[in-house]
Amino acid sequence: MGKIGEKLDIDFVVSTGDNFYDNGLKSEDDIAFEESFTKIYTHNSLQTKWYSVLGNHDYRGDAEAQLSPLLRKIDNRWICLRSFLVNAELADIIFLDTTPFVDMYFSNPEGHTYDWRAISSRKDYISSLLMDVEKILKESRATWKIVVGHHAIRSVGHHGDTKELIEQLLPILEANEVDFYMNGHDHCLEHVSDTNSPIQFLTSGAGSKAWRGDIKGLNKEGLKFFYDGQEGFSSLIQKTKVNRALHGYCVVHGPPSITHMLFADDNYLFCQGTTGAASSVVNLLRVSEGASGKEILLKTIIQSLPTYAMSVFLLLIGTCHEIEEAMARFWWKPNSSKKVKVLFRCLGIVWLFTSKMEKWVFVIYMSSIFRYLPNKDGIYYVILTLLPAGYIKQITSHAQVFLKLNLDIAQAMYGVASGVHKV
Repeated sequence: MGKIGEKLDIDFVVSTGDNFYDNGLKSEDDIAFEESFTKIYTHNSLQTKWYSVLGNHDYRGDAEAQLSPLLRKIDNRWICLRSFLVNAELADIIFLDTTPFVDMYFSNPEGHTYDWRAISSRKDYISSLLMDVEKILKESRATWKIVVGHHAIRSVGHHGDTKELIEQLLPILEANEVDFYMNGHDHCLEHVSDTNSPIQFLTSGAGSKAWRGDIKGLNKEGLKFFYDGQEGFSSLIQKTKVNRALHGYCVVHGPPSITHMLFADDNYLFCQGTTGAASSVVNLLRVSEGASGKEILLKTIIQSLPTYAMSVFLLLIGTCHEIEEAMARFWWKPNSSKKVKVLFRCLGIVWLFTSKMEKWVFVIYMSSIFRYLPNKDGIYYVILTLLPAGYIKQITSHAQVFLKLNLDIAQAMYGVASGVHKV
């Protein structure tokens, strides 16, 4: 953040709320202020004014503490008021207290206690606030009109659209030709265009605790951009690979190794089956967990065990049928077809297999055998020479299909040309 601030030569910083997680400050003497603000943003480029609004998590603590002049004596960068106007020459920026707008915090606080001491009448507070916003916008002659609040008007993230702001605030912004509405709340980055006006909705809530993959998408109308922090995890993996602490997997000789595949709801990591590689993966996940604040479920490790087993042991046909039936019952109910549809996702290319599971087991098992076939002194080659010719023809045809599939993928992605060894 400091490097970006230096590069852009910033004049000030805008904070979109939830300044102190999870429950705001306990008092104006709370050490969390210095621990989470003063001692964190230490880069020279960040030693400038910080304009902040309150978020719903700030209201769970002592909201008045964040507004206290005492905090400015501790750190003169800190500027936090309920609602205020900043005239930045070309732009008028209105900072708006949006938490009191949201009905849920009053009707169903879910066990949380909110600091409403300064809001004796919610109706009057909101009415007065909206009148002030409308007045300022009508009188503004600035080139850019920007409004900042904690809650989103439009969002496809976890919390989605805020209906109270759509009903009460949005008509005022549209009528007065506001250019941008900026918010936090959803832990992601977003850009949504209003369909009825030139307003651009910008969500910046991923500064500390990104919610990867947490997307509702109930109303994607006008969505231009969505980012939920996945690249940070990719960067960690790449750094671990560069340091040679993690090695990926090559489908054929030649192309770069695959270390990971990231999807909306699943991550797949590929590494060697060694203690060192396992330790590297654990350290990688710990760093990611600490940065994101979320627990990581190692279900992909569990899911990989059957695949590993099938690459080492040739499963019995009866066992294949039992697994096939269990999968059919789970996915398609008991009376559905017992043919297993395996969705194999590799390097962004989707392939659909509808063959019986025993054939798929042959493919996985034989792919591991074929890696050793060039060595005629190897045990795999010896075993194959002892098998009946018809049996060899059947299993090699499946294995060669699998190898050709990998070669096709490699050639499509990297232009790699490799030969298939024949028995």
